[in-house]
Amino acid sequence: MYLGYFATEENMPDDSETSVFKVGDYVPVRDVRFGVEKSIRIQKISRNLLVDHDYSLTLSDTTTISISQQTVIDVIEHNKIIEANRLKDLSKARRGWRTTEELRNMVYDTDGYFDPENIRPNSIDTNMLTVGSKSQQFVLIGVVMQAN
Repeated sequence: MYLGYFATEENMPDDSETSVFKVGDYVPVRDVRFGVEKSIRIQKISRNLLVDHDYSLTLSDTTTISISQQTVIDVIEHNKIIEANRLKDLSKARRGWRTTEELRNMVYDTDGYFDPENIRPNSIDTNMLTVGSKSQQFVLIGVVMQAN
């Protein structure tokens, strides 16, 4: 089996202490018996500290992601969405709340019933209704919630 060009002791400077491989790198692999010729990802590296440049590599075609890794990836994605949509912007949240309140005041009368002057039958859309208490409009910044 041919594993591409590996750095050997002859090719490395005497004073080098670098790691030649990193997890996630791709290594070209060619095996004529099995008809394999492609680059395969390094999943795990073991290094012998007593012998310079003595590595043991675990290669894999597929990547497995643990639940904790997937959770971290999801949190990073959520943070990107929050930043892209400026969801932490308090002035934007206040404007949205004011707009909702203005719409509610136009649709409902002072007793909390629909104002028949401002709406017609069968013209109410569900996304125009507010459900829940007035205190539901809030933003938490820098808060970590932990389960019991």
